[in-house]
Amino acid sequence: MIPDEYVVFENEYWVVNHRMNSTYAGYLMVASKSESTELSDLCQKSLASLGLVLAEVEGLLQRNFSPQKVIFSKLGFSKGFNCHFHAVPVSENVIKEICQNSNCTFDKPDGNDVMLFINREYCENQDPEKVKAVVGESVARLRRNS
Repeated sequence: MIPDEYVVFENEYWVVNHRMNSTYAGYLMVASKSESTELSDLCQKSLASLGLVLAEVEGLLQRNFSPQKVIFSKLGFSKGFNCHFHAVPVSENVIKEICQNSNCTFDKPDGNDVMLFINREYCENQDPEKVKAVVGESVARLRRNS
């Protein structure tokens, strides 16, 4: 169960929340309310509403963060999590950060590079007070402007 302070919106089948351990503003999770871990296990109504939810998430992130791109990924290697997607607004600033990183060997990162960088730099071993502040502000902003 996702605590209310992280939830941005939900419908009958999906809940959208800010990632709980991230200091990257707008990093959202779109999780199935079904205990299924795979898309192929979800009911037709859940699958039918998924596209609408993803489109709503993308629009919400575009309106609130003006990213270059919103990327989505379905990972799901960790046990105990329902089928879920990561939704990340990719800003120009994070692209610059990636390109300035000494490990960067390319001119422009792709979605995989962005996800890896954001997870390492903004999600691993973060200060709980900073996480609380970023998540609180992001959720309030998204709820206000949805």
